[in-house]
Amino acid sequence: MGIGICLCIFYIYYNKTVAGKIVHALIEREAYSDETAFSLEQLGMEKNSLLKRMLASGSASLTGVVAEGNVKNTYYIPAEKRQKAVKMFASGGTSLVMSIVLSVVTLVVAYAATLVVPWVISMAQSIF
Repeated sequence: MGIGICLCIFYIYYNKTVAGKIVHALIEREAYSDETAFSLEQLGMEKNSLLKRMLASGSASLTGVVAEGNVKNTYYIPAEKRQKAVKMFASGGTSLVMSIVLSVVTLVVAYAATLVVPWVISMAQSIF
């Protein structure tokens, strides 16, 4: 369970950093409609293979906020989804250091639980 939580923590960090790059760039350039859509080249992200893979696979974190324009490979954030995008990809709170610290704490707690729970069970059994 502890390892699963750690994986989730790093997935959140990955989402906010990789997917967040395009979201922040589109918001910064006010790309809120098909007419103002930008390509990855125009955003300076044409070499970001992780981002390309997320866009091509229809990543759930991006499909909720980023739409593809009529011109192939252009992207924008629909105006009605702007607030959702800002909230989802806010840069505060999820840094690499925080992710590592939270993962270590989670693993320590999980390890402590594996030691404490059997001891508590044996104590309860000896009482009853």
